[in-house]
Amino acid sequence: MEYSVIVWKAVVWGAVILVIDMIIGNLLYMNPVTAGIFKAYEGNPVMKTVEDFGGIGRYVGLNMAAGIFIVIVYLLLYLAVYPVLPENKIAAGLVFGAAIVLVKVLPEAFNQFMLFHYPVKLIVTQAVNSSISSLLFGLYTAGIYQITGTVRIL
Repeated sequence: MEYSVIVWKAVVWGAVILVIDMIIGNLLYMNPVTAGIFKAYEGNPVMKTVEDFGGIGRYVGLNMAAGIFIVIVYLLLYLAVYPVLPENKIAAGLVFGAAIVLVKVLPEAFNQFMLFHYPVKLIVTQAVNSSISSLLFGLYTAGIYQITGTVRIL
């Protein structure tokens, strides 16, 4: 199936998607419930502090760089698999988001459980938040790229 991508729109709307993704991530991890769960493990030997990264500036910088890289990879992946996604933007977003959950989030949680003495409550919290953010990422990526005409079947 042939399709086209308008590159400048993919870049511009990709930047918007990145900002949305960062906001969603912060809401999921900085809300009082999640922050309280992580705070309960402060001082636990498995938990790193911002000082382990050289301070808050370096921690935020590394986190942002990794987030930008991951979003770019996911956007390129979305554009690559676009022809096989459902036409309906909600269904396409859910399928894409669910694929991320199945190939990234769940295996990562299982590996953490099997390989590390990481508290199960933190693994579950991270898996739930990552699943929510992955499904939302799929939805707003599909919605924005389809509504703006960034990508379309020829």
